[in-house]
Amino acid sequence: MKKNILILAGIVIPFLLFNSCKKECDCDDDISIYQSWTRLVVDADGLEFMAELKINTNNSFDFILLENAPGHTNTTATISFSGNLMHVDDDDCENRGIYEYAMGKETLSLIAKDDDCEPRVIALQGIWHKK
Repeated sequence: MKKNILILAGIVIPFLLFNSCKKECDCDDDISIYQSWTRLVVDADGLEFMAELKINTNNSFDFILLENAPGHTNTTATISFSGNLMHVDDDDCENRGIYEYAMGKETLSLIAKDDDCEPRVIALQGIWHKK
């Protein structure tokens, strides 16, 4: 339980810091969510593996394992955007998931706002790095 709280704090605190400071950005104007992102995923059992999140312009994403991760598979989902929210629908989970996202020059932060599908939350929530 403490480990999960520390992991969540490690995700939420940078996200809040990133969003709380409104300063001019020297970011490129062409930052796009539609590209490939990678991150280290840690599942509920503590298994760590690298994954890629390829967000496609056809309103879908591909979640791709970049190394062997027993019990995990590649998957795809349909997505839509509304403001800074990403709505996710896939065959692996019964209900739609809603994620708040924020982008930096090299990062994409995803925070589950409303998602009761734990495997999807574990797979998506976190700070992704531009591939």
